[in-house]
Parts: sequence; C-alpha cells; structure tokens
Amino acid sequence: MSCFESCLAKTSAKRGFSAAVMTMFLSAGNAFAGGDVRVKVSGIGSLGGTIRASLDGSEMAFKNDAPTTQTNETLVTSSEIELLFHNVPPGVYAVKVIHDENDDKKLNQNLLGIPSERYGISNNVMGKFGLPTFKDASFNVSSGETVLSIEISNHKFF
Repeated sequence: MSCFESCLAKTSAKRGFSAAVMTMFLSAGNAFAGGDVRVKVSGIGSLGGTIRASLDGSEMAFKNDAPTTQTNETLVTSSEIELLFHNVPPGVYAVKVIHDENDDKKLNQNLLGIPSERYGISNNVMGKFGLPTFKDASFNVSSGETVLSIEISNHKFF
C-alpha cells in the first residue's frame, strides 16, 4: 500500500468509513474508465462541406429531445473520413452522421421533408419514415476502442 493510500485509509477510518471500502474503491478506478469510439464514414459524394456527427446515449438524445453525449465534426477533404469520440463512458450509444454540404449546421430537406443531404446512422440502419429506433442503431461501449463503419447516402424512401 502506498503512503497516499495508507494516509487516505487512516483518514477515512477516522471519519467512520471502512478502510477496506476505500481501498476497494481506489483499486476499481479503471473499471469506470471510458473508451474511444472511432467512426469511419464512407459514401461521401462530394468534397467540401462538413461531416457532423453526434454520439447519443439515450433514446431521447437520439430523437433530438435531450442533449447529445458528444459531437464531432471535420471538413470533407476526401471520400472517406474518420471521427474520434474520446473518453466515452461505458454504456449504450447510437451515432448520427450528416454531410452538411452547405455548412448551415443542419440536415437540409426538400418540401416533402425528405433529406436532400447525405446522412447515416450507426449499424447502417434506416427507418421507413424518419429515424430508426435507438435500439436498432445502438451499440455498446466499454474500455478500449469501439470502431464503427457508417456509409452515408441520399436514402430514398420510395
């Protein structure tokens, strides 16, 4: 036991905490460490604009009804792009990606509400009219690196 741990254990015991519990808590620190999520985006139709992605940790965030866990973006300079989300806590997530060709920070749609810019969802799933379910798009993150491949396209509903 290091001097730090020994001093902490003595101080904790004085405050009524069990030294064993504190030692267990200190040794379990890495169990709560997050991982990285690497997203490989392909299917980019044209150079220019920005790839924008959101990492969503709940159904509500996935439907844009709650804050997203993390966002990431990069300029489009090639037909394939990689984005990296750092220190993602262990859990269940889904990723949405758009190619914001005109850099207006949104997914543009035509008069019928059909997206006119390329987009993709984790697990490469699509909904029939709108987003797929969070369950269908979700994946697990633990420590280490999780790698996803998302192909974006102009998805047609008809």
